[in-house]
Amino acid sequence: MVDDQDRRIIKYNSLIKYHSIYILLLPTITYLVFTIIITYPLITDLTNHIPADLGDPLLNVWTLWWNLEKITNLDFTNYFDANVMFPYKKSLAFSEHLVGEAILGLPFYLVKKNPVFVYNILYILSFVVAGLGMFLLAYFITKSFPAAFIAGFIYAFAPHRINQAGHCLLYTSD
Repeated sequence: MVDDQDRRIIKYNSLIKYHSIYILLLPTITYLVFTIIITYPLITDLTNHIPADLGDPLLNVWTLWWNLEKITNLDFTNYFDANVMFPYKKSLAFSEHLVGEAILGLPFYLVKKNPVFVYNILYILSFVVAGLGMFLLAYFITKSFPAAFIAGFIYAFAPHRINQAGHCLLYTSD
């Protein structure tokens, strides 16, 4: 027996299956354009500039580089024995290891071989993905495109996300 909740999920899944391109196109483009606007001038030089300060972002860029090099070279021996904090072993585990972010950034690294570029692309995409995630959740709950669009926009560009520009782990975990 199928209850109302099951029907709602089936209806939602079929809606996403057949109309996902059209439903997601406007929010994706809008969130991406607004991200480029609020992060300007980052888009003008993705290979050399870093958003926010040079403290934590440089550590995150190095961590991404370490992960990406290990992954691209298929060298998983001593993965967490990074070349920092000598003489300690497993020093990569002392901070965020960013393995998930490295896997997401791998296609960009294979194209450019530049960890700063990968960091910046992940930074820009984090706004778009956060907005789309909230859009889908709000659309599932309300079945209202305008409400979902506004909810995604508010979530993606909330002040707490923008203020954490230098903390890769925080803005990618939202």
